[in-house]
Amino acid sequence: MLMATLFVLTTPVQASSPVRALRPAHAADRLIVGFKPTATRQQRRRAVGSVAPATSEAISRVARNTTLVELRAGQSLGSAIARLESQPGVAYAEPDYRVRPAAIADDPRYLSGDLWGMYGGATIPHANPFGSAAGAAWAAGYVGSSDIYVGIVDEGVQIEHPELAGNAWRNPRETSDGADDDGNGLVDDIAGWDFVHDDATVYDGTADAHGTHVAGIIGARGGNGIGVAGVDWRVTMIPAKFMGPGGGYISDAVRALDYITDLKTRHGLDVVATNNSWSGGGYSQALNDAIDRGGDAGILFVAAAGNDGRDIDAKPAYPAAYRCVTRADGSPRGWDCVIAVANLQRDGERASDSNWGAISVDLGAPGSSIISTHPAGEGGYASLSGTSMAAAHVSGAVALCASADPELSARRFRDLLLSTTAATNSLAGRTVSGARLDVAALVAACAPPPPPSSALTVLVDDLDAAFYRVGSGWLEGANGYADHHYWVPAQEDVRAMHGAWRPVLERAGWYDIGVRIPASHATTRQATYQIRTSTGWVTRVRNQYKHMGGWVSLGRHHLTTTPIVRLVDNTAEEASLERRLAFDAVRFVPDDGPENAPMRARR
Repeated sequence: MLMATLFVLTTPVQASSPVRALRPAHAADRLIVGFKPTATRQQRRRAVGSVAPATSEAISRVARNTTLVELRAGQSLGSAIARLESQPGVAYAEPDYRVRPAAIADDPRYLSGDLWGMYGGATIPHANPFGSAAGAAWAAGYVGSSDIYVGIVDEGVQIEHPELAGNAWRNPRETSDGADDDGNGLVDDIAGWDFVHDDATVYDGTADAHGTHVAGIIGARGGNGIGVAGVDWRVTMIPAKFMGPGGGYISDAVRALDYITDLKTRHGLDVVATNNSWSGGGYSQALNDAIDRGGDAGILFVAAAGNDGRDIDAKPAYPAAYRCVTRADGSPRGWDCVIAVANLQRDGERASDSNWGAISVDLGAPGSSIISTHPAGEGGYASLSGTSMAAAHVSGAVALCASADPELSARRFRDLLLSTTAATNSLAGRTVSGARLDVAALVAACAPPPPPSSALTVLVDDLDAAFYRVGSGWLEGANGYADHHYWVPAQEDVRAMHGAWRPVLERAGWYDIGVRIPASHATTRQATYQIRTSTGWVTRVRNQYKHMGGWVSLGRHHLTTTPIVRLVDNTAEEASLERRLAFDAVRFVPDDGPENAPMRARR
């Protein structure tokens, strides 16, 4: 157990020597102190106390000579560093620098310059101002999340393709036992469903080239040193096959869409969009209703504008011309869940065969000469062109936005998508936005603001509603039950070693909520958590096995009452903060500004 005793000054910190400039990005109220191995306990205590910190704690159990110090509001970081460096026993004091992943795709096709649709005006090693700028989003650290789902309503998908296997969905509620384990009327739909042949085989050979190609644009594994990279390096794609070599039928399209909607509404999968790279036929109310049901569930319907080279405002082409402005019950929705996409060439011109419409088509995206996964192509890749490819770029962008902030609504996804587009002459007056997809700008707008420096983390015991307050800072201690651990909050009065405490929400606001998974005995790959928010209970599915011994985020939620997190499994067992949790701890980090008081422990 880590403990610290502080000698606290009552006078504010004053600079005792010239302060060096701190140019690189860093935390404004936090610094790192390294002590010499020979430093005595008294020297360490007096050194830290010289800056009257808010908190201090060992940075890790391994680095016992290194302390993380959080300053109080209004203190100068530069002055604190100068003061600490003048203290006996201090080896150094430095800012807590801000670093970001420097990710670019190392996939050969990306490095060779072939994937122009992923480039932006300043991407490395190749650039194209008319690409989607997905590469710039990757470089900023946004590569997606396997907790975000996209439905591929198309032909089948070659889910064993090396670029797709890692992002292909596996239904945790089904086993190959010849029974309908998840109760959706489909037997053994482990990887999705084939609505053409009514079976669980979502890939029927090289005829399923189109579905495989659009899946690769959305979510081919990036950064793996092979082939291509999708807009999302990490995403979960659900194949819902309704077309074969000769096309498909609206009835199967409706079934496919409802299948995806059911996975979200009944099983809690965070499906943010379906990709619909197909066109033809006349208006179908049944299909429009299915689109509405998806919209009611918060699923965007991303559609290819079609390849007829015409104005679909004057002569509609479906499904791009559908409108999703009413709910399934007929009441007004207030927004449109359909996003229709035109095909843009690498020179910024609209492809001559791409449909357009100042009312019906929302934006353009790369769609010509797009290399992606292909079962019949050389080495498993091929180049295709069309609004199908353009729509897939947008579906991937929506999923990338959701990975940046899963709590945004579908309506907000749409608004941000269209408000961050890049003006394009060839699309002016021919699409709603008059602009093209800009993935980098989109994810920058989707990402929530960082938590305020004053945010506190509240952690909840896994066996008891009571807490113990010990020392300074949040500490971990053994509870005596099979080597489980609990986390204890420390209060200002370090002399009071025991006391029962409960988390109390003092003010409504937005909170990042996470759970700590035990280091062992957490074998559920699809644990269903429920969080009570200001608008009701929200469901999130997380892979406990993947996160054993670590934290996993349940997303950003608005809270107005004392928080509750429940775990629901197939045996109907539930747990809340009042009872034992099947995870070690819960934390609630306020992130809507320093003016909103965080939760505090209250006796």
